[in-house]
Amino acid sequence: MEELNFPYVSAGLETISSLKPEEIGVVMARAGVGKTAFLCLLALEEIRQGGRVLHVCVDETPDKIKTWYEEILRTYCKNLPRAIIKEMVSKTDPLRFIASFLHNSFSLQRLRELTTNLIEQANFIPTLIIMDGLDVERFDETFFSSLKAFLIEKRMPLWMSARMHGHIKEQTEGRVPYPCDTIEGFLNVVLILEHDDQNTLRIRVVKNREDFPSNLYLPFPSPMFK
Repeated sequence: MEELNFPYVSAGLETISSLKPEEIGVVMARAGVGKTAFLCLLALEEIRQGGRVLHVCVDETPDKIKTWYEEILRTYCKNLPRAIIKEMVSKTDPLRFIASFLHNSFSLQRLRELTTNLIEQANFIPTLIIMDGLDVERFDETFFSSLKAFLIEKRMPLWMSARMHGHIKEQTEGRVPYPCDTIEGFLNVVLILEHDDQNTLRIRVVKNREDFPSNLYLPFPSPMFK
């Protein structure tokens, strides 16, 4: 795969962000902390390395997600001429497909149909699926078991977001908080975006693959949040 020539936007996340095919990673945070921006960073790094991204957004419009991508590129490339930034945005567009499911219309069957159509009709073969805005509380273990089977079939990794609730304290022995505590067995990487005592945004690595460390605290590598 040919790499695109734009900055390494997810610097510092190499050990936790590169999922293997069939693996699921989740970034958790309370509302408004930065889950979508984080997922867009991961998507842009996948594209930079020559991959293609299927970005599924639940109850959000594609235009808003596209704006996030453009804003991140502009922020990281602010010292470059505007024409070059515009060119990078243009090169990114055909390597990323944004699909929106509004009004509780998302289902695994619709995701399967979308992916199949992209591959067979558009020759767009995703190397990473991003799923943002899924209400994890609405889906049980059966759904995630089927999702895992779908990823195994397609040999694709998936990053997703999950909204945390401060008033709910359930968590597994591995300290995976609600609402992902009941599906930890399907998750390979679990990250939490949170603010430290100095109100600086950081990443807490709650669960990671066996070949990488867990229980780490990393700075969130986005100048958008400084």
